[in-house]
Amino acid sequence: MRFIKKPNLPKKAVRVAIVDKRIGECGRRLESLGVNLIYTEDIKSLSPFIAAHPDMQICHAGDNRFFVIDDAFEYYVNEFERIGANALCEKINKEGTENCLLTYPKDCVLNVAMTKGLAIGLKGNEILKKTDGIKVYTRQGYTKCSVIFVSDKAIITADSSIAKSSQNFGIDVCIVSNDAVGLSGYKNGFIGGVAGKISENKLAFCGNLELHDDSEKIKSFCKKYDVECISLSNAPLYDYGSILPIL
Repeated sequence: MRFIKKPNLPKKAVRVAIVDKRIGECGRRLESLGVNLIYTEDIKSLSPFIAAHPDMQICHAGDNRFFVIDDAFEYYVNEFERIGANALCEKINKEGTENCLLTYPKDCVLNVAMTKGLAIGLKGNEILKKTDGIKVYTRQGYTKCSVIFVSDKAIITADSSIAKSSQNFGIDVCIVSNDAVGLSGYKNGFIGGVAGKISENKLAFCGNLELHDDSEKIKSFCKKYDVECISLSNAPLYDYGSILPIL
């Protein structure tokens, strides 16, 4: 099995993706589209509302290289072995007192928006130190939660810090709102947590994109890059911690 070379930007139809174990109907729709799923497990050191979010647990650095939070390291090693994938996993030790919930920004060490040759995240983030290429530093720690990759030169975000920093590197940015994104326990979720690419030209959304105030803006931006938006259910958009394509 060959892993996706550019994280978050598959060239072919995605065969395997990592998703929140609570993704429900959207997961069944993904499976009907031919995507096999690795479901996350809860991480006790994270808030229960985001404890199963993949973008809080694992970061794909390209090809078979992954960074994994220590609490979930053994789980993902076993899952990759189960599907016959030869992954190179590097454990990232969380900061904080054992048996205590991690708080921001210690809870988002894995939450880096990354593709080949580009990483967006907090300055000082351990993963950014371990990877090559362009580093875009922002004031937003929940970076992957806040970014949808449309191409390696185009992103969607609601975060002004990410938008400004990315534009300084020539990245095309579509700025939208988080207001219509659901996430239990919070006023709203993050736009980056609702989506993920399932092929080079298809971007899947957890929920119905048409119910978002910026749906036309998002679709127009994606069309510019020959990307079709796919709604996975008829419910409002919901932040499940991203759809992470890996194979």
